[in-house]
Amino acid sequence: MDIKNLEILLVLDSEKHFKRASEKLNISQPALSMKLKSLENEIGVTLVRRGKNFLGLTPEGMMLKNRFI
Repeated sequence: MDIKNLEILLVLDSEKHFKRASEKLNISQPALSMKLKSLENEIGVTLVRRGKNFLGLTPEGMMLKNRFI
């Protein structure tokens, strides 16, 4: 698991917004989404509830976040 991808999950949960999280991490919003999707594919679960906007972490996303903070 790439620690940078985990950092994306933590910042996204903190910022509650894809664009603000990408700005804080100094990456583009599409790059943030790709890295997050890569992390989800690697561990085999959906970590973020998506809609038109960020809807929050899934229970699995919360478990992963809590494991590493």
